[in-house]
Amino acid sequence: ISENDAHPHGDGDSDSISAGSVTHTVLRGVTSDCSSPDNAYIGLLYYVKSENNKWDMMFTAVPNIYTKNLMMYVEKEYSNADRKEIIRFSFKDPVNGYIELHLTEQQEKSHRGWDIIPQKSKIMKRDIDLYKPEENVIPPSCLVAIYGKVSIDTEEYLSCIVPLSGITSDAQKIHIFRFLQTETSESTSNQRENSDSTHITAYGGKSHTDSSASRSSVMKKCITDVLLSKYSCLSR
Repeated sequence: ISENDAHPHGDGDSDSISAGSVTHTVLRGVTSDCSSPDNAYIGLLYYVKSENNKWDMMFTAVPNIYTKNLMMYVEKEYSNADRKEIIRFSFKDPVNGYIELHLTEQQEKSHRGWDIIPQKSKIMKRDIDLYKPEENVIPPSCLVAIYGKVSIDTEEYLSCIVPLSGITSDAQKIHIFRFLQTETSESTSNQRENSDSTHITAYGGKSHTDSSASRSSVMKKCITDVLLSKYSCLSR
């Protein structure tokens, strides 16, 4: 993928869990047991939106025993993060190991109008091993900036497969997926939200019927006031 194209999200045996606007994809069978080299480390892929059609894609890795701490860290530092894939892995090299995102891999789908700019695409094992949540150490991350240009020539969405090297895992790749947000899509979303706000709710929210009745009552009062005013003038 060139920098003017677009890039990465991932595969694996997983379950998707939605919580509001945040989606979590959790691998089945992930435990906090670090005794096996097959699940010694955890990597989390998530997006932090900076502006419209601009995201920081982050891939943060920690020892598996600190999975819960990683989730708490992301929740605290990036409360609006769109959390996606969780990958468990081990390093091929136990001494000088690393995990690297290959963002230049050739893609089948066009990414016209999208830019993917790697800030950091490689994490060393020694840096991950230094992570100690009790010492407030920031977990190491890969950082990739993603930009979508609002244009009729820009692809509607960005979809890239990004291979991972230096590790052994059931998921040897991640998948980057973003939708282009346009004024039309935002307008539609806002109209939907405004419409939803007037629907009948089960907890005392205003209904369309209530709103219509209220408007009718106001109109009747206005008409009555006008008639009374005219009648008063004629009676003088």
